[in-house]
Amino acid sequence: MKQTSIQERPMKTYIKLMAATFTLSLATTTTYAQSRNAWYGNQVMQGEYLTLNPELVSLFNTIDSIFPNQYVINEEPHCVGMWVNYAFKNRQDYERHLDTILQLIERMSHLPAYRSYTEQIDSTGIERHAINLTPKTATYQQGDYAYLTITPKTMNFHYFANINGMKMPWERRQDVANAGERLLNEYIHRAGVKKETVSFDGTKTNYRYASYNKPYDCIPRCTGIRYVVPHCTAADYDRIYRFIRGYALQNSVTIASNIVRRTNYEEISFSVKQDNQRPLIIGAALKGTNLYLIRAEGEIGSHAWIPRAWAEDNPIYP
Repeated sequence: MKQTSIQERPMKTYIKLMAATFTLSLATTTTYAQSRNAWYGNQVMQGEYLTLNPELVSLFNTIDSIFPNQYVINEEPHCVGMWVNYAFKNRQDYERHLDTILQLIERMSHLPAYRSYTEQIDSTGIERHAINLTPKTATYQQGDYAYLTITPKTMNFHYFANINGMKMPWERRQDVANAGERLLNEYIHRAGVKKETVSFDGTKTNYRYASYNKPYDCIPRCTGIRYVVPHCTAADYDRIYRFIRGYALQNSVTIASNIVRRTNYEEISFSVKQDNQRPLIIGAALKGTNLYLIRAEGEIGSHAWIPRAWAEDNPIYP
């Protein structure tokens, strides 16, 4: 993220940072991704509405480091979801990770919780180690849920935090939209940039969206321009990543980031309502040395999502 922009942005509340130091590697895109998530995982996210459980965020970060390129994060001021899902290649791959995951299950079992359930064998007799719990929260208005499971086939981790019954306050935030536009303009006017008009209509196509958390009035349709900026590095993507994540939990914006598993590159995007009542979506993805950027708008009064794998010619995600 562009840190100067973060410092300048208007904020309703401030994130309380704990262990905010991080090491930024220049080696590979994968190393960058890990340092980005470590940077995220070392923060206790304290927003106006929602407080994330720091131990569960740390668990996400640990599992993300064990199974790189397998994560999804969705963030809103009232709702956050984190996933790491991994399919084992064979029995040996499973056994290689089993002891580590069992240690993490044990670690989760000691968290303060309203309800907790663990098992080693499921109801059909299949080998399965799992924990499901409802962690205690600071306020009765917030409901958290987490689980970690491992079978010879898959490993699945999920942490979900939500303010019960709260609708997303979709007030206009033109200041956030303008900041995103300024950052976008720094790249799209470079020499050699290619651009293409794109249109995504989720009412007609079975897309998988960059966010799982869609409000009741979401119209999954938007149009815009996809840019390809040559000669970029992981540092360029990292700057945009940190810029976008700086708005999470503090403003009426939606943040989504995930690994596109077909080719193991990362993408991130945010969506915010403009003064003209149209939702603006800005996103980035780095494929080799090409930085893919997208600027798209939804219909007036709606809130739209771009599909996952939007940088692909065929964004339908299997």
